[in-house]
Amino acid sequence: MEEDRNLSASEALIMKAIWEAGGVIAFLELMELLRTKYGKDYSRNSVATFLQRMADKGYVESQRKGKNAYIRALKSRDEYAYQQLYHDKEMWFSGKAANV
Repeated sequence: MEEDRNLSASEALIMKAIWEAGGVIAFLELMELLRTKYGKDYSRNSVATFLQRMADKGYVESQRKGKNAYIRALKSRDEYAYQQLYHDKEMWFSGKAANV
Protein backbone atom coordinates (compact mmCIF):
# COMPACT_ATOMS: atom_id res chain seq x y z
CA MET A 1 0.00 0.00 0.00
CA GLU A 2 1.36 3.41 -0.92
CA GLU A 3 1.89 5.48 2.21
CA ASP A 4 0.02 8.78 2.19
CA ARG A 5 1.49 11.74 3.97
CA ASN A 6 0.01 12.07 7.42
CA LEU A 7 -2.03 15.03 8.55
CA SER A 8 -1.14 17.08 11.59
CA ALA A 9 -3.72 17.29 14.38
CA SER A 10 -4.92 20.69 13.11
CA GLU A 11 -5.14 19.43 9.53
CA ALA A 12 -7.10 16.36 10.65
CA LEU A 13 -9.55 18.61 12.50
CA ILE A 14 -10.01 20.73 9.38
CA MET A 15 -10.63 17.57 7.33
CA LYS A 16 -13.22 16.45 9.89
CA ALA A 17 -15.02 19.78 9.50
CA ILE A 18 -14.95 19.49 5.69
CA TRP A 19 -16.33 15.93 5.82
CA GLU A 20 -19.06 17.00 8.25
CA ALA A 21 -20.04 19.73 5.80
CA GLY A 22 -20.61 17.09 3.12
CA GLY A 23 -17.22 17.25 1.47
CA VAL A 24 -17.46 20.81 0.09
CA ILE A 25 -17.47 24.00 2.13
CA ALA A 26 -16.85 27.70 1.57
CA PHE A 27 -13.64 28.96 3.15
CA LEU A 28 -15.43 31.45 5.42
CA GLU A 29 -17.97 28.81 6.49
CA LEU A 30 -15.08 26.49 7.34
CA MET A 31 -13.50 29.15 9.53
CA GLU A 32 -16.81 29.75 11.29
CA LEU A 33 -17.37 26.02 11.84
CA LEU A 34 -13.87 25.64 13.29
CA ARG A 35 -14.53 28.56 15.64
CA THR A 36 -18.04 27.69 16.79
CA LYS A 37 -18.00 23.88 16.90
CA TYR A 38 -14.36 23.19 17.73
CA GLY A 39 -13.28 26.34 19.57
CA LYS A 40 -10.43 26.98 17.11
CA ASP A 41 -10.13 30.69 16.31
CA TYR A 42 -7.46 30.31 13.63
CA SER A 43 -6.48 33.32 11.55
CA ARG A 44 -7.34 33.33 7.84
CA ASN A 45 -3.66 32.94 7.03
CA SER A 46 -3.32 29.91 9.31
CA VAL A 47 -6.31 28.16 7.74
CA ALA A 48 -5.02 29.01 4.26
CA THR A 49 -1.60 27.57 5.17
CA PHE A 50 -3.15 24.38 6.56
CA LEU A 51 -5.27 24.00 3.43
CA GLN A 52 -2.26 24.50 1.15
CA ARG A 53 -0.33 21.80 3.00
CA MET A 54 -3.37 19.51 2.81
CA ALA A 55 -3.66 20.17 -0.93
CA ASP A 56 0.04 19.34 -1.34
CA LYS A 57 -0.64 16.04 0.45
CA GLY A 58 -3.60 15.29 -1.85
CA TYR A 59 -6.42 15.67 0.67
CA VAL A 60 -8.24 18.77 -0.60
CA GLU A 61 -8.53 21.13 -3.51
CA SER A 62 -9.90 24.64 -3.61
CA GLN A 63 -11.77 26.51 -6.30
CA ARG A 64 -12.66 30.14 -6.52
CA LYS A 65 -16.12 31.23 -7.59
CA GLY A 66 -16.24 34.99 -7.65
CA LYS A 67 -14.99 36.27 -4.31
CA ASN A 68 -15.56 32.96 -2.55
CA ALA A 69 -13.20 30.00 -2.25
CA TYR A 70 -14.66 26.52 -1.87
CA ILE A 71 -12.76 23.63 -0.37
CA ARG A 72 -13.47 20.08 -1.54
CA ALA A 73 -12.27 16.87 0.06
CA LEU A 74 -10.37 14.60 -2.32
CA LYS A 75 -10.27 11.70 0.14
CA SER A 76 -13.22 10.29 1.99
CA ARG A 77 -13.38 9.89 5.74
CA ASP A 78 -13.30 6.11 5.22
CA GLU A 79 -10.15 6.30 3.08
CA TYR A 80 -8.43 8.37 5.75
CA ALA A 81 -9.56 6.09 8.59
CA TYR A 82 -8.32 3.02 6.70
CA GLN A 83 -4.99 4.71 6.03
CA GLN A 84 -4.59 5.56 9.72
CA LEU A 85 -5.49 2.05 10.83
CA TYR A 86 -3.09 0.55 8.29
CA HIS A 87 -0.29 2.87 9.40
CA ASP A 88 -0.87 2.12 13.10
CA LYS A 89 -1.01 -1.62 12.46
CA GLU A 90 2.28 -1.45 10.55
CA MET A 91 3.95 0.72 13.14
CA TRP A 92 2.81 -0.96 16.35
CA PHE A 93 2.13 -4.55 15.32
CA SER A 94 4.53 -5.17 12.42
CA GLY A 95 1.54 -5.48 10.09
CA LYS A 96 0.14 -8.53 11.86
CA ALA A 97 -3.54 -8.07 12.69
CA ALA A 98 -3.41 -11.11 14.99
CA ASN A 99 -1.34 -9.00 17.40
CA VAL A 100 -4.09 -6.41 17.71
